[in-house]
Amino acid sequence: MKYKLKGISPIVASVLLIAFSTAIAAVVGTWAMGYTQGQLTDIELCEDVNVEFLNVSYDSSSKEGSFRIQNTGPTIDKYDVYVFASGNLEEKVKEITTPLKKSEKKTIIFETEVENVKGIKIKIPTCFGKSFFGLVK
Repeated sequence: MKYKLKGISPIVASVLLIAFSTAIAAVVGTWAMGYTQGQLTDIELCEDVNVEFLNVSYDSSSKEGSFRIQNTGPTIDKYDVYVFASGNLEEKVKEITTPLKKSEKKTIIFETEVENVKGIKIKIPTCFGKSFFGLVK
């Protein structure tokens, strides 16, 4: 006895492939729209971020320093503090996770082993490429 195998017709197979492809495209498209909207909102907020250095001081004998900043933009939730010296030397000295609200002034004290500190750099990790500099006086 010979068995004759039957499959689905090419038309039904094509319709099923198109339906699956459309469903997957809809799911990916919905996710991508939500993701890009979130990224665009973050970029818009980052445009207004601004930190001003009111003073920067550093004592090379004790390797301690301090600086005073003021936030003149929207609230910053997290920022990293770096010291920099000649020769493009840079060292992260603090990671600050307490929010810096709009118009708030804050004094920050730091210690470092870096020689000849020239200034301070504040990087905002949520705003790619956004940095602010203060020079030691």
